[in-house]
Amino acid sequence: MQSELQKAMQSGFLTALGYAGGETDTSTYPENPQAFGLYLRSIAILHDPGPNADAINMLEQAVKLDPTYAPAWDALGRRYYFEAVYAQGGPDSYKKSDEAYQKALDLEPSRMSAAEGLVQNQVEKGELSKAYAAAMDMLKRRPDDADTHYSVSYVLRYAGLLEEAVQECNTALGIRPGDYNFRSCGIAFSELGKNDRALEFLKLDAGSEFSRDNSPAVYLREGNLEGAKQAVQMMTENPAFMPALLKACVNRESP
Repeated sequence: MQSELQKAMQSGFLTALGYAGGETDTSTYPENPQAFGLYLRSIAILHDPGPNADAINMLEQAVKLDPTYAPAWDALGRRYYFEAVYAQGGPDSYKKSDEAYQKALDLEPSRMSAAEGLVQNQVEKGELSKAYAAAMDMLKRRPDDADTHYSVSYVLRYAGLLEEAVQECNTALGIRPGDYNFRSCGIAFSELGKNDRALEFLKLDAGSEFSRDNSPAVYLREGNLEGAKQAVQMMTENPAFMPALLKACVNRESP
């Protein structure tokens, strides 16, 4: 049963749940039913800070029970990344994320989603040259993989090459439609003034804190004040997205 479900996962079954395991030549399979159950339960958990902490606990238990199952390590790396960026986890969480992704790659060298995660972490830590080299290596090895193109887009966006970045975003989404991990491409589109497309990418993760906190700025950029007024009411209090400033802007009385 476990191996059959694993094959279903590889054929795209879990993409519909918002999970992006990437296209891999799977060489590891679940060995422990309890660990596999924890892994599957974690997939359905939201990736906002509160629920994400619960998913981390599940996955830490899963890899302890079954340390040879690469997808669980990959998922744990992603969860640690969310903790680092959105829950003030900082360098310690980045380190844990890197280690989990690397463990997944040690077990399955072709796991592009884990390779993409390492690139993303390098970008966030300011290691653009290293990230670019890794992304180009991924592109050479797996030119038809969605995670590969998303990795390239992420590096290009931080390097300021926005037109090239959005092309890679479109390619990634074309290969694997509906993947919430591509949501941040909306930022690159918005910075180019392509706000309709930006909202399409943010809606890949509709209802999440990321989508709710980024949408008001997109509406403002396109001059949609009514849309912005509605969107700011859904923002969190995360200071990184300046909710107080945005609320003041959209609620300012016209002279």
